[in-house]
Amino acid sequence: ETLARDLCASGHADALALARLRSDEVVTMLARAEPPVVGAEAAELARRSEGHPLFLTELLRDDPAARGQVGGGIVELVDSRLARCSVEAQTLARIATVCGDSFDLDLLSRVAGWDDGTLVDGLAELLERQFIRATATHERGSYTFSHALVQNAIAGAMDPGDRRRTHRIIARVLEARDAGSRYGAEIARHWAGAHEPQRAAETFLAAARASAAVHAHHEAAQ
Repeated sequence: ETLARDLCASGHADALALARLRSDEVVTMLARAEPPVVGAEAAELARRSEGHPLFLTELLRDDPAARGQVGGGIVELVDSRLARCSVEAQTLARIATVCGDSFDLDLLSRVAGWDDGTLVDGLAELLERQFIRATATHERGSYTFSHALVQNAIAGAMDPGDRRRTHRIIARVLEARDAGSRYGAEIARHWAGAHEPQRAAETFLAAARASAAVHAHHEAAQ
């Protein structure tokens, strides 16, 4: 989400507003799905999704036996789907929402403090249930949420105290792994999220000074 916003602001990309699908378009798409969804079930999915592509996708990802038991919108649906995951998968999902737009296996491991088996099992469950996906980058073990609204729904249901504590742990983990100031701005963001403004300000300032120094070095080299 942040990357998309920055690309649009710089003029390197355009944001396209997708119109909602008509009921007949939803029914046609569902008939072509694997496995196909037809008849009354397709009509009900078209009604509940109101033509919203993401809502329709989340409904299809849900357990068919549970689709009619969850009311409300996308937030309630995501929350219901996550509640049927293991405790480990739920915990990892919440940690990941605090990490930011993307996160890696090493960061999750250090923040959760689990053994490799527990971590991989929880991650595999989130991948299998399509809460997250591997990123299309050169970095191995890097992941992101299937959609920003899925991430926001999970983050919104998180206890504020747990969120602050997780921000604090992530800041400390990134400080421990930081070589130079690669994660400076990110660390500062987490200190701010932990409600520690003094540490956030100090880290932001240090990151800004490091960035300015690198920029000056490049200019001198040219």
